[in-house]
Amino acid sequence: MLHAWLGSAPRPSAVCALIALAALLLSVLGGHPHGIDPAWIAALLCGIPILYTAVRELICTRKIHADLLAAAALIAAAAVGEPRAAGWIALIMQFGTMLEEQIILRAQRSVDALYTQERSVCIDAYAAPLVRSAQRTAQQLILLAPLLAGAIWWGTDDIDRAVTALVVFCPCAFVHATPMAVSAAIASLARRGILLRTGSALERLSRMENIVLTPEVLSPTGYMPADAQHLITQLRRMGMHPVLLAPADAKDAVHIAAQAGIRDVRTALPPQNDPFAVSSALVQRAADGRHPAHGDCLHISMGGTSRSTADVVCPAEDLRHLPAMLGTARQMRQKIEQNTLFGCMLNFIALGLAACGYLSPLSGALWHNAAAIFIVLNAALLFTTEEREKKIAFSTSL
Repeated sequence: MLHAWLGSAPRPSAVCALIALAALLLSVLGGHPHGIDPAWIAALLCGIPILYTAVRELICTRKIHADLLAAAALIAAAAVGEPRAAGWIALIMQFGTMLEEQIILRAQRSVDALYTQERSVCIDAYAAPLVRSAQRTAQQLILLAPLLAGAIWWGTDDIDRAVTALVVFCPCAFVHATPMAVSAAIASLARRGILLRTGSALERLSRMENIVLTPEVLSPTGYMPADAQHLITQLRRMGMHPVLLAPADAKDAVHIAAQAGIRDVRTALPPQNDPFAVSSALVQRAADGRHPAHGDCLHISMGGTSRSTADVVCPAEDLRHLPAMLGTARQMRQKIEQNTLFGCMLNFIALGLAACGYLSPLSGALWHNAAAIFIVLNAALLFTTEEREKKIAFSTSL
């Protein structure tokens, strides 16, 4: 009930941002016609949505939002009589948030459009386990920030340095960059016709060590494709261990494995909770169905439809999609790890600069938003993976 009453968090429009910018410029030029600093207008126009979002998330969802640190910095700046600093912080933080949200919204629309073409429901990137883990990390950093800012204030007796520490340590990059990477990877696969059915499929795919194939998916027409052995070699170079899963009475299984270059032939997979099964991706035809004994494996359906119960659905029975599928998932995880490391490094560097007095609240807000936008754009590069691969393939063919 309270969630419905509070409604969605308001966001300032471009008009409000322009008014706030004009008020701040007037404040800098010394225009105080009625004795009131116009910077208060900017602080209120852009600061209220930040404060509202932080309070709403805390009350309605009982989650600590990244805007909580920005709100604390604004309140501290206003409390010590620095409306200009509060106004600039609010404007820069809101401008950065608006830009980040536009990038993410554009990415999500691209994913939704691709899934609509396939008549499938797109999974929510924010529901992926990787995103939830990043949000937990962000909440831990938010709880750490006031302690660090308090220590800086106690050690330097300078409130501006403490305010700057709150601004630069805001973990917006963790909140936005991870779902951006997940959405970009989903879109990159969807352009190839590969659909994900579960939120954990991408993360599991990025950690797979074994690729289990059936005779039917290797030779659907009864004849081994000419490039089958090259495909197996390519998967092996990616660190995957190829396995042929065939019934005990399958006479051609050993012959098919020899033709494809597979040395590990099995009649059954290990029981559930076995490390081999957990780290295996089972690739089979859609007609074969999902066997309860293979519950721990990541199921990849070749030639399936959007209604398939597999974790990953590839409408075309073309095994050449497998390297691209694995490569995209690993690139996504690599981007997330890069952004996490880069974000932490920039936050702590900025924290040190703020403690030494080299960053003001204004320059700290600029630092924070520049770093956050860079990290989000780095994650968005996954959208161009397919185009880069096509250019490389075309140049190689020449």
